[in-house]
Amino acid sequence: MAYQLLWNGGDAPDADIWFVHGLRGNLIDTWSSGKVCWPRDLLKVDTPTCRIFTWGYDVNVANVTHAASHATIFGHAESLLQDICMSRASKGEAERPLVFVGHSLGGLVIKEALIRSSEYFFNRQDEELGSVYACTKGIVFLGTPHRGSELTSYGHVVAKVAKVFLRNPNEHLISLLEKESPILERQRRSFASISKNLDIACVIEELPTSLGIVVPESSATIDGFNVKYQQIPRNHMDMCKFATQDELGYKRVVFLLCNIIKRTLGKSCSQARPSAGQHLAAGPTPGLRAPQASLAPAPETPSEETRHQYDKV
Repeated sequence: MAYQLLWNGGDAPDADIWFVHGLRGNLIDTWSSGKVCWPRDLLKVDTPTCRIFTWGYDVNVANVTHAASHATIFGHAESLLQDICMSRASKGEAERPLVFVGHSLGGLVIKEALIRSSEYFFNRQDEELGSVYACTKGIVFLGTPHRGSELTSYGHVVAKVAKVFLRNPNEHLISLLEKESPILERQRRSFASISKNLDIACVIEELPTSLGIVVPESSATIDGFNVKYQQIPRNHMDMCKFATQDELGYKRVVFLLCNIIKRTLGKSCSQARPSAGQHLAAGPTPGLRAPQASLAPAPETPSEETRHQYDKV
């Protein structure tokens, strides 16, 4: 596991943006089209006063969610929390607003990390780890399966995602994932109880892969007042890869991301853009200034059942 700082946001960054890939992903390649890694090469122009991180991890694909494995997607949530805290160890950094972008099953890692961070926060077990939940303002999900449908179980949807990323899918793995619906449903309910104050955007794939639409709209969306939806003309594999700022998919994703930042900080991303001809690496860019972050008000405390239902995940 590792994280990489792609853009430093100047001398006084206003927010931190974290990118989390999915199954068999890579902290750079997942977000790249050719030699262009859009969080590194394009996004800094649109969010110049935000630090941009990408986080990578290895998943034991034979035990993606199985409780007996420590190398699960859910199991990496704790490592994500630790790495975020490590990156914010300097004075004043732990209160900086956080925004996440997750592709595919990477969105489930983000959700699990925030569920666990909320437990630290509400139970006052660890102020540092709890601050991740308290400072998170929004999430952009790219093709993340959030639930099943009337015709398909949640586990079946996640299993289909695994089939797309595994060259020679193990039928035992697929069968296992299809049986994991109860665990996935518990995560869905827990996240719903702690995400009422978050700005959430769900990006939906419009084009099929060779296996068809991987995560249908019914699974890629979350109910909620603060949830926005957007389709992009990409399939599940390519919906996180952009080569230019002119691509419709890039424009739509960054529009959603910048709106979250705008609502968080009270100013638009464009107000922080450097003037024409100014080199981004030349120094800090005047513009967005974050208000003093506060740990309150927080969403209601999850029920006792909700807080402890992941002890076996």
